Amino acid sequence: MSDRINSKTVEGLFAFCDFMVEKGYATTAAMDPWKTAARKVFAAVHGDEFESETLDGIDLDDVLNRFETLTRGQYKHESVVTYGRRVRNAID
Repeated sequence: MSDRINSKTVEGLFAFCDFMVEKGYATTAAMDPWKTAARKVFAAVHGDEFESETLDGIDLDDVLNRFETLTRGQYKHESVVTYGRRVRNAID
């Protein structure tokens, strides 16, 4: 699992969230919203192969702006802001 976490990819981010739950550092209720937000954002911007996208040196502002543009009309503005905050928290 540590190889996946250290990969600095979206898949590694998901593995980190799972690790946090498995080791008792966070609850599923805390980690699932982060994973859902990351899945929605990165899938919209990078397509079906989003899990292999690297997070190393990512311009998250650009990704979130692209997400907002690509999904305009699908989500309320408040939801887009919430997804952005959750993705930032997960990556941090």
